[in-house]
Amino acid sequence: MEITGKVVSLLETITGVSRTGNQWQKKEFVIETVGQYPKKVCFTLFGDKVSQCPKEGQICTVSF
Repeated sequence: MEITGKVVSLLETITGVSRTGNQWQKKEFVIETVGQYPKKVCFTLFGDKVSQCPKEGQICTVSF
């Protein structure tokens, strides 16, 4: 499934260390769909995908 919308909010990157000692990170962002009834949807990027986070105001398509 795919959703296309404008990035309206970027939350801060959260980092940590797992019990096994591995570093991890995640970043959440909110997009607002276009159409007659716009909706705001929050997505989470985890691990290496954090570097692919879109910029605020950018139009993007998210596959999930």
